[in-house]
Amino acid sequence: MKILGIVPALPKPHYLSRYKIPVVGLPILLTIAKKMGHQTEILMGEVLSINANDLLARAERADLIAISCLSATFPQTEYYARLIKSKWPSKLIAIGGPHVTFKPEDGLRCADFVIRYEGEFGFPSLLQAIALGNGFENVPNLSWKNNGQITHNPAKEQLPILDRDSPFPDFSQIIGWHNPPIVAIETSRGCEFGKCEFCCVCKMFPGIRFRDPETVVAEIAKQNPRSIFFPDDNFVADPEHSMAILTLMLRKLRRIPPWAAQVRASIGENREWLRLAKRTGCVFLCVGFESRTRASLKEAKKGQSLESVERAIAGFKEEGMLHAVHGAFVVGFDGDDRYSGVESAKWARKTGLGSIQISILTPLPGTDTYAKLKTQGRILSENPGNLDGTKVTFRPAGMTIEELQRSAVDGLKKFSSPWVITKFFLKATVRAGRDYLERVANPRPIFRHFHEPAIKIYIRSLAAKIGRKTRKFSAAARKE
Repeated sequence: MKILGIVPALPKPHYLSRYKIPVVGLPILLTIAKKMGHQTEILMGEVLSINANDLLARAERADLIAISCLSATFPQTEYYARLIKSKWPSKLIAIGGPHVTFKPEDGLRCADFVIRYEGEFGFPSLLQAIALGNGFENVPNLSWKNNGQITHNPAKEQLPILDRDSPFPDFSQIIGWHNPPIVAIETSRGCEFGKCEFCCVCKMFPGIRFRDPETVVAEIAKQNPRSIFFPDDNFVADPEHSMAILTLMLRKLRRIPPWAAQVRASIGENREWLRLAKRTGCVFLCVGFESRTRASLKEAKKGQSLESVERAIAGFKEEGMLHAVHGAFVVGFDGDDRYSGVESAKWARKTGLGSIQISILTPLPGTDTYAKLKTQGRILSENPGNLDGTKVTFRPAGMTIEELQRSAVDGLKKFSSPWVITKFFLKATVRAGRDYLERVANPRPIFRHFHEPAIKIYIRSLAAKIGRKTRKFSAAARKE
């Protein structure tokens, strides 16, 4: 069987617009399919723009189309599926991902099958059922139309064991995959906390599971990437596990690529971990601070206090890792007001964080936030394409729609004001000049000093783009 995989790109601008980071979910499933003897290829929008003519040419040769989507990419998913169906109505299409896991009916509007939750068991079973033609009743995690009636098969009780059931993805399946700047290496799956009100990870990926550190480092050696992104929801879910990986990287790799990860703030209190991260070339740690108010942290059910965050910040600073911290904040909790975004940015600037993002609280399907706001009748837009973290899609409690929209943008502008950019640029120039005088024979390293002002300029540019993109949207939402 010939299988074409499609992963639509996130709508731009988004906080990682400048980075082409491949997702691992669908490539893992098609790697399994490839090992079963099927022919596979993947169009991934974040790696190479998806052209409609190229899509149709590849779809014509395929027996099955497999699409993975988030809520924000579902409109593009639906467009691709309907485009293919308009040419070949009998062409089989399967969709998976968080959005259709919690809203499978959306996926079945344009596709034949929806694989809910993790697909390591359901997708291979679906391929076998298609090949045998003996029905789909026994395919776990499958939603499908049985004689016109939507049927939701039970989810498999057993969760995939990563080292046994989930191979590292074969990225060569991705069209345009040539010497990529970043390679994603999964080391764990799930979240050990599982209480954050605005997050669906704990429901999408129940439990917490880990890959063997030896296999992770062997995969890094095999890929020999220019840089690494560990896409785990929390790379430090078990600090000892991630430390084992980093220690093996030091011991076994001839060259350790610079790496980035998502971590919980509490890791800042683990000095041994921070020293090891610094030694192995960590360049970016996305830390979910979410809010600087106790009421909002309590509402978010984040499970961290302001005091613990301050202790973590002290650790990052004292170990020389604060520049790598990318602070992730959310505005729109019931305890927030129109100044919340700016206050978060002021704290981030004063603290010395390397970069930040400020997202609008987003009621994603499958989250407690969505259930609460839906019950309260506060959802303004059910269009999944608006659920990208940059738009207000619900009626906030402590401010107007436009005030919430401006709160996020104004916060980004505060963090990267013209004065801040000028100050960092002048400091970088002085340091670069000093280095140049000391290293006339090798001036190239001096450019590293301009990384910080470049980040500030990028954030300022991003704020302007988000502001322009969302201005009309928030005005229209206010009138509803």
